[in-house]
Amino acid sequence: MAAPGIQRIWYQPINFDTGLIVTAKLYSSDNVVVDDSISFQEMATETGIYYSDINFPSNGKYVLVFSEGGTRTIIFVTEIGSAAGFVTYARAG
Repeated sequence: MAAPGIQRIWYQPINFDTGLIVTAKLYSSDNVVVDDSISFQEMATETGIYYSDINFPSNGKYVLVFSEGGTRTIIFVTEIGSAAGFVTYARAG
């Protein structure tokens, strides 16, 4: 089960595009912005895959809205602290 605190999140763009500026905003389940300036780094050993260490402050559901170069691309929904563990859903934006 994922606990509150720092969790590493990965992002894969269409076609594993490299050299992108990938950012995200983190929202709580009641649509409050938790962090509006999350930056992702491209993996050195696996280009076209990006990651960031994100602080989830408490148990609950969160939504990440990803952007590539300022254009929204996908949402990522996760629940922290649930008995089911780290459950994710994604929808193309």
